[in-house]
Amino acid sequence: MDIFVALVFAGLPLAWVLHKFASAALAGIPHKTGARRAISPGDPTVRLHGGGTYDFAIVGTSRYRSALERIYGAGSPDHAGKEVDAVLVLEKTNQAVRVEVEGHTVGHLPADLAGEYRRRLAEGGHVNARGACRARITVRYGAVDYVDFAVRLDLPPKR
Repeated sequence: MDIFVALVFAGLPLAWVLHKFASAALAGIPHKTGARRAISPGDPTVRLHGGGTYDFAIVGTSRYRSALERIYGAGSPDHAGKEVDAVLVLEKTNQAVRVEVEGHTVGHLPADLAGEYRRRLAEGGHVNARGACRARITVRYGAVDYVDFAVRLDLPPKR
């Protein structure tokens, strides 16, 4: 019995570690970076087209500075910014809408915009769909080690 108990308790941590790495590999998540999996072809996705004005700023970008640095890349400031594809993901635990770029969370829609976005998805019959749109990341360099990122989305106008 003691050998069985020892094998079970020694094997559980190893099994857990293997499970985490296998799950991450299958989901396309780099284990150490915490990046979320990319959209798979089976996920319902609605393409959102704005007028090329990038009128909608997202919030909380300062929390995701390291992800934005990886996405934006190093080098001198480009005042025009970097255009990328963004994915809008409905969070299930609250009414928030997460914004992802290249599989990394970069911020959230402001509360008022998140509510309208959810309402418009529901009106269109796309209750659980993800949205995909163009985004522009801009950066402002300041004093030593100060970098401020902003992300603006090209979404259809508010109603």
